[in-house]
Amino acid sequence: MTTTLNQEDKKKEENENVIRMVIPPNASEGDVLTFSYNNKSYDISIPPDSVPGDVLQLTLTQMMEQQQPQPQDEDEEEEEDVFELKLGDTTLYFGTKMDTTTDAVAVVTEEEEDDGTNAMCWPAGIHFSKYLYTHAHTHLQSRFFSTEKKKNKKIKVIELGSGQGIAALGFLTGLKNASASSSLSGDDDDDDDIRSTTVVEMVMTDVPNAIPLLQHNWNYNKPTIITSSFSSGTYHIQVNIQSLLWGGSGGGGTTKNDKEARSDDDDEGKKANVIIGSDLLYNSSSSSQQQVLHDLASTMHHYLLLPSSSSSTKSEDTTKYYEQEVFILLAVRWRKPNQERYFFERMEDLGYDFTLLDDDDDDDDDDNSSSASNATTLPCKLSWKEYGNSNSDASNQYFTDTFVSIQNYPKSDNNTTIITTSSKKNKIALKDITEEHVQYMNDEEYNEFERMHTQIYMGQRRLRRTKNENVKKEEDALPETKKRKMELTSSSSLLDALS
Repeated sequence: MTTTLNQEDKKKEENENVIRMVIPPNASEGDVLTFSYNNKSYDISIPPDSVPGDVLQLTLTQMMEQQQPQPQDEDEEEEEDVFELKLGDTTLYFGTKMDTTTDAVAVVTEEEEDDGTNAMCWPAGIHFSKYLYTHAHTHLQSRFFSTEKKKNKKIKVIELGSGQGIAALGFLTGLKNASASSSLSGDDDDDDDIRSTTVVEMVMTDVPNAIPLLQHNWNYNKPTIITSSFSSGTYHIQVNIQSLLWGGSGGGGTTKNDKEARSDDDDEGKKANVIIGSDLLYNSSSSSQQQVLHDLASTMHHYLLLPSSSSSTKSEDTTKYYEQEVFILLAVRWRKPNQERYFFERMEDLGYDFTLLDDDDDDDDDDNSSSASNATTLPCKLSWKEYGNSNSDASNQYFTDTFVSIQNYPKSDNNTTIITTSSKKNKIALKDITEEHVQYMNDEEYNEFERMHTQIYMGQRRLRRTKNENVKKEEDALPETKKRKMELTSSSSLLDALS
């Protein structure tokens, strides 16, 4: 509310060195009144217990003091700039504030593209972090903890596009929780001795300009994650933070100190059993998106460790075998599915299959209430080939039958499907949501909207088998009596050929 004092009032008030203002109609305590005096604007906050018609009276000295910036409480500043994520009994903190006396200052080069997305905790990353907290141990246990593989095992995990590190720290917090549970559950001594030698190295990567904030967040949360109970439990953790640009010559990416192409032999020690990433398909420049997705696929393929003597696991599709100790966990927040689908197509060409993961698949949830409470069930069950594909009946039905609640959305039109419930909330079909609708969403509604577009996939590498390897595998699965009969038949055929 703005008002201007007339000249007569000005003169009178100058003599008295006092400013008086009448609270206008419809104003209430806490409202800010703005008025102009000597070509300067001043704000007056209506004090408690004031009503319209009351006269506010302040001296010029008081007014000038009121305009001075007030020192902000440190706790309030921390709340404003730090995002808190609670996983079980652990709270992680991610923020944009950095102590420049201890953190390196990043320099953006011409070769580096940075749009600031790394400085935000995106909803897909939050969901993914909760998923990894609940499932990371289960994924490692099922692939690396068979009896013959437990001893002296080292598992390397690389996170691409770490941003604030929210996914990697969720992964590590999940392992911390598993270690604590293992120590408290009284597992047999032999099992504890073997699993305590399991080293998990987490390598968080991003563009060079993102590294100072990433390092800052890890330094802040490290004492919370690497506790004494963690060190003495199931896992021993190592963390490294490195800059990495996707692509480059040969597909292996380039680092800040390494701009030349590297051979596979040079990178052997840098390759990983597991690659994780969240919201990596996003790119602000649509013209370069396909190249970015191509570089991402090439980098993933390059940095996955494919052992020469590999163990395999058979999928439900009995024609496919997968490398058991190599996999990708990827959270996808779809925005332009017809363009983003290229990443999966490229990975398919490189020999990978991606399947949708579901929280309900985790058998440990019933035994771990804290993990179960952090589970983040996502509603969309479409495959990457179906999502947003206008030729897919399942996709069309999902976008038509899935509704978003927007309580404060004030209007509708003939092209928008809106359902008004008894609670007076507007429910709008997902297919009709526009940027205008998003602006009216509160935090809870926006979070639900993001969940509807977010999925978590596992990528696995198909094993390439020769014809002889496939025949041998089929023979190994036969009963001994049938094997002997085949050997006799083969011997008879050989004698007939010699006679």
